[in-house]
Amino acid sequence: MGIANEHRLKLQMESKPEFDFEAEFLRRYPGLCLECGHEVCVCPSVPDGTVGRLAKELDLAPIEELFTLDIKDAEERGKALGSQVLMELGGLPAIAHKLPLDRGDTNRAMILLCLQLSNEVRTKNSELADPLHEAAIQIGTDTRMPGSRNHGEASVGVMELLLSVWPLLNLAVIPEDGSLQARLGKLLRTQSIRIGVVTALPKEFAAMRKMFDEECPHPVASDPNEYVVGTIPSVDGSGAHLVVVTLLKEMGNNSAAAAATHLLRSFPTVQDLLLVGIAGGVPAPDSPDGHIRLGDIVVSNNEGVVQYDNLKVGIDKIKLRDHSSKPSARMIGVMKHLETERLMGKYPWEEFIKLGTSLEEATRPPDETDKLYRWEGNDPIPIQHPEDPMRRVGQPKVHYGRIGASNVLLKDPHLRDQLRKNCNVLAIEMEGSGIADATWTAGQQYLVVRGICDYCDPKKNDLWQGYAAVTAAAYARALIVNVSIASYANGNKGGFSSA
Repeated sequence: MGIANEHRLKLQMESKPEFDFEAEFLRRYPGLCLECGHEVCVCPSVPDGTVGRLAKELDLAPIEELFTLDIKDAEERGKALGSQVLMELGGLPAIAHKLPLDRGDTNRAMILLCLQLSNEVRTKNSELADPLHEAAIQIGTDTRMPGSRNHGEASVGVMELLLSVWPLLNLAVIPEDGSLQARLGKLLRTQSIRIGVVTALPKEFAAMRKMFDEECPHPVASDPNEYVVGTIPSVDGSGAHLVVVTLLKEMGNNSAAAAATHLLRSFPTVQDLLLVGIAGGVPAPDSPDGHIRLGDIVVSNNEGVVQYDNLKVGIDKIKLRDHSSKPSARMIGVMKHLETERLMGKYPWEEFIKLGTSLEEATRPPDETDKLYRWEGNDPIPIQHPEDPMRRVGQPKVHYGRIGASNVLLKDPHLRDQLRKNCNVLAIEMEGSGIADATWTAGQQYLVVRGICDYCDPKKNDLWQGYAAVTAAAYARALIVNVSIASYANGNKGGFSSA
């Protein structure tokens, strides 16, 4: 400081621009304490002797009475006065941005984030708000040396606390700007996502987004996928799931596998990946209960997905050569719970269908447009749908079974019927096998949810696609709603990651 003062005086004598040591220090070493030079301040507290001298000089109180005050009373009066001042100023979050916190940029962002989140969740969960408030104070007053083992443990504890709060938040809490606070919040948001959704068509992507209570874009550097993160509440009242959804660049198993791989790398805490969209149905006119109609929903059960262009095809028989991994045990468990609800007369997905009917061409087409044909060679012969007393008028029926996938757009009713006869396939699409392979490679789980829009024959058209996309998205929301957030407790392998 002596050299700095000498330099300042020299500049004044030479009528040169004034030198400000503190300003120059902060310019060269932003985030470091002016006094001790550390990123996390380690300056000692003010000694009692200094307090006494200051009190004497300022004539605050007789020196003999200064340290004989009623400590408890003084503490209570001090807290009351401090609270009153904070209230007048708008609370800690309102003044924190104005304070010259000398804890380093990252710690400062964590302080502001903890205070902001504490205020946000206080009305929903005061037991969680108080630890967040205390964490902000802890970060702001911690004098341990940066890089020490204890310092690292404290940071991990704060990160785990921050991660626990995301199910209670709305997405607008974290501003979408370039501030360090926003980037830290976005990173924590990413670390809180356990469920991903892949869609192949814009109408499927739009239908899935309609199922969110809130949503916001979530671009990821060096990732070609476009992501939207949305919230879906959990039925157990523990908060809301954060769900990430993406749209393929093109249809097909290869594109699906690539997109899923990118998603699982960019969102490493995703454990369940759903493929949601439309598919062709495989009708069974001789079996009323198992007959699939347009608008119905097909969900992969424990038989999963079969890649039907990897088969041994004979003249009158098809033999499987590909067996994808089994779908998510967690999601199959929830699927069975929803089937139990259906048996009790509850159909939650029917209410969720209403969320998507405002989309273009998403309302249910008239039943008379659902035409079924028996094919003799290339000649279609119209036939009637079988009577099914269990089918609800104007509503989709849910089926569970194996789904066939290939890179071929199937319009062959003879191959379609063979796939049902020999492979028990209920629906046919072009992405499921890629999703199954990508999740298996990454050690994660998948489930396929499809809305039926055609019968994989030459009469195939787009009339039912919009409605089928909405029915699939509605069932996906019903699944996610019934997944307990607690089932993903400690699901972040290896703890918090800054990658």
